[in-house]
Amino acid sequence: RTDMDELSASSRRMATGFRLLLLSFGTLNMAFVLQGEVPWQSVFQSNGVPVKEILNNSLVGKPGDSVAEPAALHFLETGDTHTHNKSFAKTLTEMVAGALCFVMSIMILWRNEGHAVRVDQLLLFAKRRVKEVSSAASSSNLRDLVCVQGTSSTTDCLVLNNFNVTAPANSIKLRAVVWMYQWTEQRKDNDGNTTYKYSKEWVQEQVDSKDFKHPGGHENPVCPVPFLERKLASAMLGDFKLPQRVIGQLQRWRPCELSDQWINEFAQKANRKQGTRTTHRETDGLARSSLPVLAFTMGNDFGNEIGDLRVCIEYVPSGSLTVLGVQVEKDGAWSFVPMQYVSHVRLNPTIVRANTAATNLGDGSHQTLLGEDENDTYEEEARNTIDHIKAGVQASLKGFPNPGNMTDNFFKAAARDEILYACEEHISASECLRQEGAWERKLSVAIRTFGVVLMYVSLMAVFSPLRYLLSHLWFIGALLNGGIWLIAIACTCCCSSLTISAAWLAFRPVMSLAVLLTSFACIAVAHKVSEEQKVGPY
Repeated sequence: RTDMDELSASSRRMATGFRLLLLSFGTLNMAFVLQGEVPWQSVFQSNGVPVKEILNNSLVGKPGDSVAEPAALHFLETGDTHTHNKSFAKTLTEMVAGALCFVMSIMILWRNEGHAVRVDQLLLFAKRRVKEVSSAASSSNLRDLVCVQGTSSTTDCLVLNNFNVTAPANSIKLRAVVWMYQWTEQRKDNDGNTTYKYSKEWVQEQVDSKDFKHPGGHENPVCPVPFLERKLASAMLGDFKLPQRVIGQLQRWRPCELSDQWINEFAQKANRKQGTRTTHRETDGLARSSLPVLAFTMGNDFGNEIGDLRVCIEYVPSGSLTVLGVQVEKDGAWSFVPMQYVSHVRLNPTIVRANTAATNLGDGSHQTLLGEDENDTYEEEARNTIDHIKAGVQASLKGFPNPGNMTDNFFKAAARDEILYACEEHISASECLRQEGAWERKLSVAIRTFGVVLMYVSLMAVFSPLRYLLSHLWFIGALLNGGIWLIAIACTCCCSSLTISAAWLAFRPVMSLAVLLTSFACIAVAHKVSEEQKVGPY
């Protein structure tokens, strides 16, 4: 027994010593946290010389050594990376921003379910009220939802002054899009440091290299022409004047035929070499993979060079067109506005039934209230979910730091509660509503996914100070940071699921209760069957 007691006491002393060692290790690391360095950094150095340099000297030799070196291989430089230690104060800023974004993500998930229900109500009401009419307008259809088929036309002549290009006759839209090969900066915040990666990319806007963390060696020239110039015509569909929001949905772009003389003159104007015909891959909008463009180089024939230009000039011709919208009279001409609700709904779970009292459709006397936003503004509408989310994110910044206003601005730009559809072919009203419904479901799924991702990113930002402190604990900190990552994923799954479920109960109470009752019934039946199997036939 005496031997067992001594062994037990020895084990306790070893355990106490190990705890003290861990405590000393953690205290030593914490002392270096605010200094931006770690205690074991000297392990990777020898007499102040980094191990990487020692290895390089051992492989290629030192100056003066009589070692024949192979000829250097020159590769095309595509980018470089710089890493800086992150300050603890910066992590506190990330924590505050993460808390705001977390609240916003909950609001986006909640609001998105309400948006889906309100649009479904509009679509159901539209199926009952839509009229298929000719392009000859009738005053009897004032403030009615109409589906008009016909051929668009215009007498305007569209000219791009900065490019000296004229569109073919009867063109509704004309634009010039320019990409320039530039340095870009991508910033990535890790647990204990910030990495700045510089790469060369084709960009459709001027990137100011003066704002880079490391501007030296990453200078971008100024583009000699605008990155985007667009002209819109005043187009008609029979007796109806096409609003700008309908023109924005016309996406049947055709490349302009440009002569060799124009190519030579533009090359001289842009101070670039002779242009060559090639293709370009879009990343936004229509996302076309083989867009015909003209390439103007700075002079280097080997690969792309900073300052190279790619120019695409294209137009949208008139042709077959179907428009679904509310017929109105504006400025003495018949036109279209979106089918909308007359009141703006934010986060309150109000179940609005679409009818003549709640929407901007007229009653028997063609009288109604105006929709919540019938202003006619041009928006390039390529029916791309990524573009819609980007527009929503940019608009949400105007409401900072109020998460409610940020969410409201997000949906005003990304997903409105309205119906206005244009198709560049002749289709029926039912087909218009079917395609509109399919697009709205696709957009709702995209916004729901964005809300979940935003919730995860915001939670990781909330834990940023703790992750920063743990990053200085070497492998122990790495394991603990992995635990934080798992906690963030678990919290994201739980919070997003609860938010969406609560929104369904609020906006779809009948369907939600039916699903719950069915689930409970299945559980009860399964439980009863299992109990009977335990008891047996006797």
